[in-house]
Amino acid sequence: MSKSPERIAFETELRKFAASLKPESIVYDIGKSQVHDYRSWFEGQRYRTIDCNPAAGADIIADIEGDDLPSACTALVCNGVAEQCGDVAAMLRGCRSLISLSGGVALFGIIGPGYPLMQGMDRVRLTPQGVRHYLTAAGFRIKDIVPVERGGVPSYSLVWCEV
Repeated sequence: MSKSPERIAFETELRKFAASLKPESIVYDIGKSQVHDYRSWFEGQRYRTIDCNPAAGADIIADIEGDDLPSACTALVCNGVAEQCGDVAAMLRGCRSLISLSGGVALFGIIGPGYPLMQGMDRVRLTPQGVRHYLTAAGFRIKDIVPVERGGVPSYSLVWCEV
């Protein structure tokens, strides 16, 4: 089975992101994927997954939109989560509150309107302009946005941020 352009872009940027981190960085992966496991990509880091669903098998059970979040991290990965949240602004504020250690960075993968709908899971789709708005409103400084399109329509935004 071939990989989607969004998956290829994410894995490319994730490899760069993981390589850019200092040894022993504390890395949180928000929204534990039940399909993909990135733990091996963060060797030498203190990598933990976070999900609100206990059945996901995450290291930490917490609602990123809520108040009961774990201690701070150095780096955060959040891929394919925003479109499933009831409140994108609250989710991004929660992500921002986790990154309080010096030199904190984040990599977001945010699904856009050109990506096929996922029945029963999707609540919102963001354009690159919407992504920029929500992330800056949450207190992130955007370093780079890597866009992916399908048929000329934004399908995915990979965003490197710092705090």
